[in-house]
Amino acid sequence: MNDSNRMFSYSDPIGENENVTSAAVRYRDTEDPEALAMFLHLFEPNINKVVGSAVKTYGHVSLYEDLKLACVFAIMDKLPRFDPEKGTVENYLKYPMMHAVKEELRVMRSGFAISTKSTDPLLRKIMWLYHENNDRHDPEALAEIGRQVNRKPKTVLRYILDGTTNEIIYEEDEKDKTKREDEEKEDPLLTARGNPEWEPENSLLQSEQSSMVIPPFSALGNVNRDIVSLHLGFCENCFRPAEKQTFQALALRNKRRSAQAAENIYYRSLNQMRDALVERGFLHTVRLNRLKKTKAAVVYAYQADNDGEWGEIVYDWKTEKFTVTKLAELDLTKSQPFAKQAIRRIRYLILREDLRKKDQIWFPL
Repeated sequence: MNDSNRMFSYSDPIGENENVTSAAVRYRDTEDPEALAMFLHLFEPNINKVVGSAVKTYGHVSLYEDLKLACVFAIMDKLPRFDPEKGTVENYLKYPMMHAVKEELRVMRSGFAISTKSTDPLLRKIMWLYHENNDRHDPEALAEIGRQVNRKPKTVLRYILDGTTNEIIYEEDEKDKTKREDEEKEDPLLTARGNPEWEPENSLLQSEQSSMVIPPFSALGNVNRDIVSLHLGFCENCFRPAEKQTFQALALRNKRRSAQAAENIYYRSLNQMRDALVERGFLHTVRLNRLKKTKAAVVYAYQADNDGEWGEIVYDWKTEKFTVTKLAELDLTKSQPFAKQAIRRIRYLILREDLRKKDQIWFPL
């Protein structure tokens, strides 16, 4: 990418008094290609910053140079109206460049440009009808939308797919930003031992760093692999990080009736993979069954690796202490890893005030 960072060269000597502002004004007044070449050479670090931020957020490193060229077109469109008395050229061009990059990404990803006057109103109407109908995209819903916009259901589905992609890129309100920032703070490779709030899929991601997870993942069907990999955010072929997708987007992508249908496939696939990993000894599991809940204590039974007799754990509300009153049949080693994991999970459920009757967790030893 180093070569891509310096795409705009300028061979003539640049005077001491020349800068991005003077070059911008000269191009504005003369439309001289030499002035534009000098401006792009001086302004290129700002272009790199905008494009680099987009690449970091959305991926698509291979489009780095294309995105820079999209910025150049935006610059050429805006520079003729630049007024240095109203602010710096950096601030003046920042948002037009960001808009150009997002538009280029959207078109690259969807393969569908909606900027024309003839298609944009139709897309907006279809997306409005789609959302008004609770995001349904089953045959009946597509047929009804098609009837209202005079298009075939197949065409309506294509517009919905493109519109959904467009929304994913452009919906940048504060709520979405906060949610994305929170997700980025979570380390999916964090080990279950040190984190009582881990989710089952995180242990799968941890396992992906070795070859152990590849056989059970490869045993899934095509749709299942697609939904699992894209929702967790990795490439199903090389296991490298990829952009995460919502269940709604995955339902559309795989022609499922609803986001719930895609989510059900996702969790069934995880269970299938976890069972395979447990059978191969690469992953371990603890099943919990709440036996009693009183004002004095909570009692849970726990079972190791879905086999053998159950153990028993008691939590005393007054002392806030756990006591293993009986070890599970497969938890007789000195370290008692299954009891420790069960205690961590029960403590987490207590903190969440969610003392469910049945629960199950998975973890690597």
